[in-house]
Amino acid sequence: MITTALKQLMMDVAWGELDYLVVDMPPGTGDIYLTMAQQFPLSAVVIVTTPQQVSVADTRKSIEMFRMQGISKPILGIVENMSYFSPMELPGSKYHIFGKGGAEELASDYGLPVLANIPLFQSLTEKADEGIPAIMQDNAILKTEFIQLAEKVAQQMAVLNATGELVS
Repeated sequence: MITTALKQLMMDVAWGELDYLVVDMPPGTGDIYLTMAQQFPLSAVVIVTTPQQVSVADTRKSIEMFRMQGISKPILGIVENMSYFSPMELPGSKYHIFGKGGAEELASDYGLPVLANIPLFQSLTEKADEGIPAIMQDNAILKTEFIQLAEKVAQQMAVLNATGELVS
């Protein structure tokens, strides 16, 4: 069902001319990823992990899959989600409740850049539930992380398009 829904989304929607189309997918390496990588003109991939070692181990499988012969898609870099928690009453405090350094470990092991370390704020969840994207929230840290992420992805894509090689 998921593969059918993906095909319908990609083929039946009149996207018009796009600079980028970002498809956010749940973690994994199953059929949906193979379908995406093999049947659609994927320019590149951004890998997302959390700092937990179990997530890092699963993410390794994703990186390896996208580097396999027959799939081989450029990986722009790694985003660490839920990098740390900052309570509203102590916005300068960082609590690494899911561990620390997962993205950096992967980046080092695979020669990839860390594109962003997205913190966990209660307001992020609350506002997302209201339909307010992180970039539109009144949180300078979130805005900065997401703007820098977008800039880094755009830069990596520009270099990839111009030279065929990524900058790490």
